[in-house]
Amino acid sequence: MKTTMIVVYIMFSFLACQKEKTDTTVEAEENYGYENWPGKDGVVKTNIEFPDELISEYDMSLASGAKGTYFFYKIPLYENDIIKNGRLQAQVFSSIDTTQLALVNYLNTLTTPFKPPRLTNEDFKAGDVAFGENKDEILWLAFTRNNVLVIVHAQTEKAGNIAHKIDTAIQNAPEWEEGMPEPSFILPE
Repeated sequence: MKTTMIVVYIMFSFLACQKEKTDTTVEAEENYGYENWPGKDGVVKTNIEFPDELISEYDMSLASGAKGTYFFYKIPLYENDIIKNGRLQAQVFSSIDTTQLALVNYLNTLTTPFKPPRLTNEDFKAGDVAFGENKDEILWLAFTRNNVLVIVHAQTEKAGNIAHKIDTAIQNAPEWEEGMPEPSFILPE
């Protein structure tokens, strides 16, 4: 009898957690205002050239696993941060809808007790849609521009400069056309 009660309790707890996760996902999408995000009518970009000067200017290190559609650079958060706890990460997708949904999914997977607010064009003048927050001189930022998702976590001034340079590179990239290889980045060698 005791075992049966424990099994029923575990099943009830599991089902309650599943319902809570579903409710949270729906609520998060509603809170982010996804349906009204700008940029949905943009163009798909390809051959996006990574601004080489960022690597030396901000002492970035390319993490393993980078490929034409994804990269992750480690950035020092402070002068003696030899582990490089900051980051610049980006992924290019084949459509704008997929990119914006990837941002929603990223926001939904954050395990912090707070969810960063959506930034207005007055707050942040890059990207189509951006979310971010500044805490203790560190800016956490996630944004999309066209078919690219960008995440930056660095000192506030550095993060802003990096984001704007990446955003400019995306805007200057050529449009992807039918028959071309999948959209991608051009990373420094």
